Amino acid sequence: MISYRYMYSRMEGNLSGDTPLEPADVRGAGYMVVPTDMDMHMHMVGAMYAPIDELTVALMLPLMHMSMHHQAGMPLGAMAFDTSSAGVGDMRATALIRLFEDPNHQLLLGAGLVLPSGSTHVRDDTPMANQVRLPYPMRPGGGSVAGNPSFTYTGHADIVSWGAQASAVLPMHRNEDGYRLGFRYGGSVWGGLQPLPWLGASVRVAGLGRENMSGADGDLNPAMVPTADGQLQALFRLDALVGFTLSAPGTILEGHQLSVEAGTPLYQNVTGPQLAQLGTLMVGWQWTPVP
Repeated sequence: MISYRYMYSRMEGNLSGDTPLEPADVRGAGYMVVPTDMDMHMHMVGAMYAPIDELTVALMLPLMHMSMHHQAGMPLGAMAFDTSSAGVGDMRATALIRLFEDPNHQLLLGAGLVLPSGSTHVRDDTPMANQVRLPYPMRPGGGSVAGNPSFTYTGHADIVSWGAQASAVLPMHRNEDGYRLGFRYGGSVWGGLQPLPWLGASVRVAGLGRENMSGADGDLNPAMVPTADGQLQALFRLDALVGFTLSAPGTILEGHQLSVEAGTPLYQNVTGPQLAQLGTLMVGWQWTPVP
């Protein structure tokens, strides 16, 4: 299977815990610069191959573009400015091992690695200085090798399908800049319908947990802006998502599939001040050669 996915994420406003903050609240906590919103665009290309029925190997490589809007107050003077970054993200290599299968159920074990192909050395101009080192959320890569285990269960009966997945990203060491990103834990449950041979629909609830970082990049000043503080990165979020899938069985486009999924948070609680998630959108295409 060959695939391409475009993913868009929007963050807007600040939280501390689950309480919304105004920019004046963040400045009142001692920060001179307040991030107010962020857009992330990710293009993910991937390939999967099954040399035997019980094993599938997969590679995924993201291309990232991020932009963040800021407000600054005294002593810098009232101003607004943007920073942006772009580049290759961290590659993922995964082996999916089939632990169990019967006509209606399947259980997969994922054993993966996240490889530090993305840069942590990104810079942009700000009103304070030219080509300053950008803070952690604006960096395409994490700089560390990470373990990426997962368990996935899927089931189906006639036109109904369901499933659940648990996964983690576990950085193994501090990078060359002296920090390690916090462990990330994710889980989701979903249900789907296939009312027509060419149309599928799904609903999904996904949870994400992230820990604070270990260590710090000495080139960043955590007193300047919250995004430069590695101890303001932890969060828990619960998202609701709705998706649709289009295919074309029995036609010249058989084997191709187009998917769209959009979601918004049901609940989020962060170690803040920290930007709040507003919504996500995914559009994907995949092609599986027909035997």
